[in-house]
This record gives sequence, structure tokens and C-alpha cells, in this order.
Amino acid sequence: MDADGRQDGIRAGFAAHCRRIDPRAPTRFMALGSAAATSPIISMVDKQAKRNLLKSLSRPSAPEFRLIEAVLRSEIHKALRGDLTDREALSSVQRQVDKAVRAAGYY
Repeated sequence: MDADGRQDGIRAGFAAHCRRIDPRAPTRFMALGSAAATSPIISMVDKQAKRNLLKSLSRPSAPEFRLIEAVLRSEIHKALRGDLTDREALSSVQRQVDKAVRAAGYY
């Protein structure tokens, strides 16, 4: 089997794997072949994945992170709805997060 045949097999296997996880996946991954052919970034990431060099970062372990996430979500939503300006939303986030991390003793 030539290199193109192997790549086709890898893509088919990947697509099958994705369909098992998420039935909508085939529509999201249809461009993978053409993107890989035209983008050096895709091939670089693919090579790193094959060598098990890709690492993901987990969320910070600080217990306050959930509060920070909730504050961000709420204030961004208010800004998107037009209830607050961007500046007001970010100022509110800053105040609430600063209060939470000070109360937790970070500074």
C-alpha cells in the first residue's frame, strides 16, 4: 500500500472513530484531507500526535476557578445582551474576581 493509501485508511479510521463518539462528526471532518494537503500546520500537528507529543492543559486547580468561570460567563452574557457595555462587564468581572481571590488569601 502506498503512502496515499495509508493516509486514506487513517482518515477513514479517524472518521469511523469520530462517528462512534458523535454522529455529527463526519460533517465536521470532511475537509481534513484537503486541509492536511494545503496546511503545514496540520501535518506538523499530525506528526506530533503520532509521536505522542501533544499535551492538553487542565483547568487550574484553584477552587475559585469555578466562581471565576461563572462570573465571566454571566458578565459576558450581559454584555452580549446589551445590558452592560463591554467595559462595564469587564470592570464587574474584575471587581468580583478580585474580591474572591482576596478572600481566598491569594493576595
